[in-house]
This record gives sequence, C-alpha cells and structure tokens, in this order.
Amino acid sequence: MWWSQQLLLTLTIVCGIRVQGFDDSTKDKINGFIENLLTCRQVVGMNLAIVQGNQTLMTNGYGVVDLEGKKPVNDKTLFGIASLTKAFTTTLLGQMLAEYG
Repeated sequence: MWWSQQLLLTLTIVCGIRVQGFDDSTKDKINGFIENLLTCRQVVGMNLAIVQGNQTLMTNGYGVVDLEGKKPVNDKTLFGIASLTKAFTTTLLGQMLAEYG
C-alpha cells in the first residue's frame, strides 16, 4: 500500500506543477509543502527538481538518506528508482498522446 502512495506522490510532483511566476516566495511555499509532506507521510528523504524547458528552476534534498538518519539528502543524492520507470513511461506516453493526438 505504501508504494502506491509514493507512486502517486511522485507522479503528482512530476506531472502536476505548472510553473508561472517562479520566484523565492514560490520556492519557500514548495519547501514548506515538501517538509510538511515528509512529516505527514513519514517519508525518510527525497529529492526535488523542477525543470521548465531546458532551465532548472529549483533543486533541493529533504530529509535523510536512511532510517539511521545520519546523512542528509542533498540535491546530488542518488536513490534507486526500482519499478517507477514503468509509471514514468506510461505518464510520458499519456502526455504525448494528449499533446499530439
């Protein structure tokens, strides 16, 4: 069950943000949202990247790398992606179908 919640969270973050007027206030709101999400959903750590076109608007790491909590996540931390590539591929195909018919 927890993996389906993480998948939904991943897809929401990957697909659900339309960037308009991206400034420091927007970054602060996103940081607050993610930090709250980590607490509410008991997520140990995660990375976030927001990209528009060829421009990276924001990258950040949140939480810790493992349950022992000694090493913080940063924007260079690598995580195993496991079977999430299937969901990414399906989402991409759906977006392409919606855009190009």
